[in-house]
Amino acid sequence: MDRAHLALVEMTRRGKRTLQDGRADLPSQLPGLFAFNLWNANKPGTSLFLPISNMTFEYMNLLFIYFSEGYRFTLVDERNGYQPAGLQKWIDKGRLDPTRRMGLVEIEQRVLSMQVVEQAFMCQNMNIAMQAMGLGGWTYTGFISSYVLGAMDVEGLGFRHIQPKEGPLVPVGRDGAFEALCPPYHASMSDAVDAFLEQKWGQYEDDIPKAINGAEAIAASIPRPTEETIEIAKDFCEYVYEAYGRFPANLDPMYQRLACQVQHIDTDFYDAHYPPGAYTDQPM
Repeated sequence: MDRAHLALVEMTRRGKRTLQDGRADLPSQLPGLFAFNLWNANKPGTSLFLPISNMTFEYMNLLFIYFSEGYRFTLVDERNGYQPAGLQKWIDKGRLDPTRRMGLVEIEQRVLSMQVVEQAFMCQNMNIAMQAMGLGGWTYTGFISSYVLGAMDVEGLGFRHIQPKEGPLVPVGRDGAFEALCPPYHASMSDAVDAFLEQKWGQYEDDIPKAINGAEAIAASIPRPTEETIEIAKDFCEYVYEAYGRFPANLDPMYQRLACQVQHIDTDFYDAHYPPGAYTDQPM
């Protein structure tokens, strides 16, 4: 193995964290797992990968685009008479444009679509890798997220859940490992926005290793949000949490949709039902 491959292996090791020993206690029957996946999902001898998206981070990332001085969007709450979502004073000041309206549901749909696409990219990359390694497997959607994350009758992945003002429990994170930008991990949504800014812009600090040469000059050229834009984002996030007792209002803060399972192929099956050449003996 050459230096480049060793570096990739070491990077992967640094990115791993053991949460518990053994196979996760995931649903193995209805209603937590669809019937057509019961025969093989998460069985011994398989490796199951479950991408989970922190919706709050990408949500805030979008807010700083839509609220920036170049965009000046007004976000309104469709479920509350289409009123500005905590933003009226910024409309009155002329900082936001009331004719550039976007609904709370719509922006959260945008967050959802972007994050699910990222999960699909991860699963597709794993599928490509498993084929190159001579392994089998597939991507599927048979698990119900609330069971996987631990809100129902199985431990799942042990995520913390909160009770919003209405509706079912909401997954907000795995304590100390993967936490959403919202209470109870932050005292308020304003504090959560501050934490987002630290995470987003802290990666450009001088003591953080960069992937390319000249990264400092590139980072320095990226405009930071103004104090006014930060306050607008905080007012919006505070409104959502106050109105619904959760953030986002309509999406799980921690979102699981796809599963990618890897296993050895059943060569006897291919020998019986497929023509010669359906698989090769050339794994990596």
